Amino acid sequence: MKRDPSFPELFELIGFFEAEPVLTDQSEEWYYNHLAYTTVRGRDRFECEMEPSNFLIKLRWYQEEKEMLDLILETMTSLTIETQGGLEVMRVRFSSEEGLLIVELKPLIHFSLHLKDTHK
Repeated sequence: MKRDPSFPELFELIGFFEAEPVLTDQSEEWYYNHLAYTTVRGRDRFECEMEPSNFLIKLRWYQEEKEMLDLILETMTSLTIETQGGLEVMRVRFSSEEGLLIVELKPLIHFSLHLKDTHK
């Protein structure tokens, strides 16, 4: 099965999260696996789980161990790592391109959610 071109390479994900992923199945190729990343910035902890071939991503953000965000997107259409305004960001498109989630991990953890109004 061919890997989806709308998804970054593993080295790009490792660079963004500054961590190696924990894989559920060590014998399976990463793109068809369940990947879990954890990034810590001061009192913040960001956890990201994804299953690229199943278009699933789960994001959790904690401040001083208090959960601030728990987001599950089961309709991911693309994920890119890019530089925007001098900052490295992860852009997750979902719901047939109607939604966009932008995640920054440096210098601080920041989220930006954009939803298109489909009822216009």
